[in-house]
Amino acid sequence: MGMYLAWFTPIPDTCPFFSVRETLVHIYLECARLQPLFRLLTNILLRFWLHFSPHLLIYALAIRGPTKSRDLLVNLLLALAKVAIYKTRVRRLADGVSCDCGAYF
Repeated sequence: MGMYLAWFTPIPDTCPFFSVRETLVHIYLECARLQPLFRLLTNILLRFWLHFSPHLLIYALAIRGPTKSRDLLVNLLLALAKVAIYKTRVRRLADGVSCDCGAYF
């Protein structure tokens, strides 16, 4: 997950959901368990005339004057999606329980 974080927190070398090497890119973008969440975000963002992409998830939207309210709401939704990804991973590590990110979102 991060070589510096590993100094302070014991973390597994492999994904707790699949047997692949765990990196930040895998945790937040590549893990197959995230596909339902990404489909949900795609459907929500299309209502705002936006397309979901990894770039949007990582960097969020710039806040602009005429679309300020929309941009703030979309950024909040993206932040909640990241929290759902993190919380479901932590729950899997702690309890061994598998949660759907989309449902947690």
